Amino acid sequence: MFRQSAAGIWRIAVCITVQILNLTSNSSLKFIAHQAAEVLGSGGIIVYPTETAYGLGGKALDETVIKNVFAIKQRPLNKPIHIIVKDIQEAKNYAEVTKEGIRLARRFFPGPLTLIFKKKFIIPDVLTGGLDTIGIRIPNHPVVIAISNIVSFPFTATSANFSGRPAPYSTEDVFSQFTGNEIDLVIDAGSLPQTLPSTVVDLTVAPFKIIREGPISRQQIENVL
Repeated sequence: MFRQSAAGIWRIAVCITVQILNLTSNSSLKFIAHQAAEVLGSGGIIVYPTETAYGLGGKALDETVIKNVFAIKQRPLNKPIHIIVKDIQEAKNYAEVTKEGIRLARRFFPGPLTLIFKKKFIIPDVLTGGLDTIGIRIPNHPVVIAISNIVSFPFTATSANFSGRPAPYSTEDVFSQFTGNEIDLVIDAGSLPQTLPSTVVDLTVAPFKIIREGPISRQQIENVL
């Protein structure tokens, strides 16, 4: 169904094109990051690699883009989507970051950890499924780090798959579910290690609550807090 041209464009049977940038080719990380930032800034959708799986990224402050991400994933609107930021300092623009959150961030960011805080007004309700909380993620992958250092806004941190389906660890996994016309740019970093999704810790309750245990164990979290 997909054929790659020399220019790095995947041509689809219905003549829709999706731009593919291959991280292992001659395209530099700086070039890829700037291309991705441009797409995100213009309201487009990207697929990007993380240290866990491929993610689906859109500008997380734009309600139209957010609704588009939900639609692409066929995700129920009452299920929140987390955001990616550059660092814990930037997270304070969007969330009520706690002392416990700062301690965990110093220990595990960037890394496979999502921290749940009370959200600030700037975060659209549609992103959080109407909840007053927001998940903060800083993946430990050079592509995400490079993009985050360019853009001046958070972008969505959700796996590039249909809701409820297995996480994608290759672009082939992504295109086995999506037709391609929903996405503006795909960053192909090859096959990713099949690791667990990020550990999710809710810091809006006392004591803290581990929503999902992933690569970072409960014991590691407890040792810090």
